[in-house]
Amino acid sequence: MAELTKSTAIAMAMAGLDSLENADPFLLDVREGRPTSPELVEEICEWYWVTGGKFPAVGIFKDVTKKLEQGLHELGKAHESSLRSIS
Repeated sequence: MAELTKSTAIAMAMAGLDSLENADPFLLDVREGRPTSPELVEEICEWYWVTGGKFPAVGIFKDVTKKLEQGLHELGKAHESSLRSIS
């Protein structure tokens, strides 16, 4: 079997609100620039308030990618990381 000289790791997560203060810009992005009614923003903020004011998967994803980067560093693997929003 041929020896691999390069490896790639891609981590993907679905979007989520990281704080209640960012509800308007988040919804604007998710809705592709269409405005959101104040009533809907309020309703969505109420949903997120139940989970502590943010989408829990965002923090979990950041923790996992940090551990992945640490593991690559410990293995001596050069790596480049980027956290982007893809709409």
